[in-house]
Amino acid sequence: MSFKQPKSPLLTLAMLLLLPAIGSAQCPNVKIVEGEHGDTIVTCANPQITLHADAFITTQHFNGNYLVESIPYDPPEPFTAGIHLPLSIDDVWDSQGGLDIDFPFQFFGVTQTHVFMAANGLVSFNSSITAGQASGYAWDTYYPINPSPSNPSGFPWPNSILGVASDMDPAYIPASESNRRGVFKYSGGEVPCRHITVSWNEVPVFGHSSEQATYNCTHQVVLYEGTNVIEVHVKKHRSYGTASGGTKSAIGIINADGTSAFMAPGRNPFQTPINEDAPEAWRFTPQGTTVKAISWYRLTADGDSIELGANANSPAARQAEGYYSSSDHMSAVVYPTEPADYMVTVRYNGATGYFYYLTDVIHVNVDTSTSYTLTSPQSSGRGRAAACHGSRGQFNVSIPASSAYDTIVWNVTRMANGRTSTVSADHYSVGNSNATLWVEPMDAIHEGVADTFHIYSNVFFSNGCSRSDSVLYIVHPVYDIHYHEGICQNQSFEMWGEHFTLENDYMRHFRSAAGCDSVETLHLRVSETNIYIESISSCHEYTWRNGVTYYESNTGTAITDTVIERNRYGCDSVIQLNFTLLPIEARIEANPPSATIDRLNIQLSDVSVGADRREWLFPNGTVNMSQTAYYSFNTDEDSATIGLHVSNNIGCEDDTTITLHLLKENIWIPNAFTPKEETNNRFFVSCVGIVYLQMYIYDRRGELVGHFEGVDGSWDGYDTHGELCKTGSYTYVCRYADIINPNAILVKRGTITLIR
Repeated sequence: MSFKQPKSPLLTLAMLLLLPAIGSAQCPNVKIVEGEHGDTIVTCANPQITLHADAFITTQHFNGNYLVESIPYDPPEPFTAGIHLPLSIDDVWDSQGGLDIDFPFQFFGVTQTHVFMAANGLVSFNSSITAGQASGYAWDTYYPINPSPSNPSGFPWPNSILGVASDMDPAYIPASESNRRGVFKYSGGEVPCRHITVSWNEVPVFGHSSEQATYNCTHQVVLYEGTNVIEVHVKKHRSYGTASGGTKSAIGIINADGTSAFMAPGRNPFQTPINEDAPEAWRFTPQGTTVKAISWYRLTADGDSIELGANANSPAARQAEGYYSSSDHMSAVVYPTEPADYMVTVRYNGATGYFYYLTDVIHVNVDTSTSYTLTSPQSSGRGRAAACHGSRGQFNVSIPASSAYDTIVWNVTRMANGRTSTVSADHYSVGNSNATLWVEPMDAIHEGVADTFHIYSNVFFSNGCSRSDSVLYIVHPVYDIHYHEGICQNQSFEMWGEHFTLENDYMRHFRSAAGCDSVETLHLRVSETNIYIESISSCHEYTWRNGVTYYESNTGTAITDTVIERNRYGCDSVIQLNFTLLPIEARIEANPPSATIDRLNIQLSDVSVGADRREWLFPNGTVNMSQTAYYSFNTDEDSATIGLHVSNNIGCEDDTTITLHLLKENIWIPNAFTPKEETNNRFFVSCVGIVYLQMYIYDRRGELVGHFEGVDGSWDGYDTHGELCKTGSYTYVCRYADIINPNAILVKRGTITLIR
């Protein structure tokens, strides 16, 4: 993850909440300690270093315990710092009723905002205290203070800091010294690392006013914002009070109900003096848990922060920036290849609601005894180089004379369409003992788009170490831009701050944003008013550019129409349409229309309209292109479908078919005749292809009344006795044979009506 250093007011405030090494050591802070071997330099043989961070942060969730420890005596403020409290009477709380705390302070996990001070070395959060109330002094009977939930302490002032609780009497302070001696309260530091000190400066022990120089007490209680740490710094102290029950002193803290107290070891209670030449101090640190976020970053020269990877799996990923080497992120392993600054950040919400952003930075050096620099005369910044298309790229390795090396190896890659490919060696050359690389010009992958190369160098030193470096090499395009524009006659075109009126090619040289010499060319065309004629011949209706549909020509001549349109340059052009409709229709004429048994051939004629070419398509797959074609039936066929495809010179086409029939019904017998009429006065048979025929006519009684034979025979209506038959229906039986099967006798029966 990469991000700029925070600069918004909100983030700035968050960072100001706690920065390393500001204010007291008891402020929340984080500190990077040097590598695990105490070094901050990496070498070729040992390219990694482990950094550790120590953090002192607020307890977010108090668990009821305090860590009590002896610390070096170092009071954060002078004992006379701040305001002089009105405590000049023996055994009382201050007459002002305490003071507000400048910041929320948690005491035994409870946030406090008001504090009371007593002359006898108490600092209390006990809300039952009133201004000037007697504090008492006879506390010997309550010592030692070792309470428990089932056995609370009887100490009269719970919810208090004993620092140092002792029978002191500020009334013995001479008026001439009252300005510098007594009890003082001070608020210092900056949000959120403020602190409050309550100091007793040279306050006499009760009953020893005549020995003020020896029997007085100087100590300081410190409350720290954020960490809620309490410190007690004791410069000198005496416990030789003469009053009954007040001869002992104590250092510690006790909770609000007296069920829990944490006392300084050996000071619960004590009577031995604490001398100025051997001062002491105690720290009370609340214990518990805190949810925090810890991150490590490498700071770059341009102000970016690049986060280290968390437990990277592959060596390549680890060496990219580094990784966390502990589950709590308090340690990180880094692999710098050049001197670098590393920053640790700790972020968390404090117990009183503050958001803390803690940081520390450490500088890690790199052994330069096996170092070199990779440069280019075409450098465009650190690690970058740029050139114009067609130029030769040059890259140089510079190695100090004190560094012996064996070989220099180069590698060049090129980015194309999101993929990286290795550039073959025939596109670059080396010289100067391999210390110089020249990249030859190459064709651009995409016209007008910069090409991206990575130039890698690896130097293998004589001591077995190797170093690598790379340069991002950008080859910017040289532009050859062409503009195709047009104007109408008597107009002008404006470009590059000039006006052009003549048809010509105009050129301008310019330098691109990347500094490459380029050229622009204007191809200007001047358009006159033109008249265009569109001659259209079609066999179908035609819709022109004006949206009108033309259906037929005017008695065979072209339909003419005109539109005015603007060309691509906005100039008017007249377009005239000459349209001729040339319909095409395929037609077939058959002669005779049908075939018969005695006439199997039919003549087919192409009588199409508007056709120039034709193709006859016969059932057997043969094709004929003549205008007249013939089809001959086989006697076993009933019908045949013939196709005709016609076309003409303007691309029109049409198709039609005709179905021909072979009439195999070769005998037709009428159903009535009139013997005495001038027409239809004989009963005869019409037939085709008949080679044998016998006709017998019977009356209703089944008696034969008529007979004839042969295809030319007939019956005139007279019976065998020569008498004309009566009007009525008569039955006939016709026996015949055709030319196809002359030996097969066929029989046809029916009735004939005779009408007189």
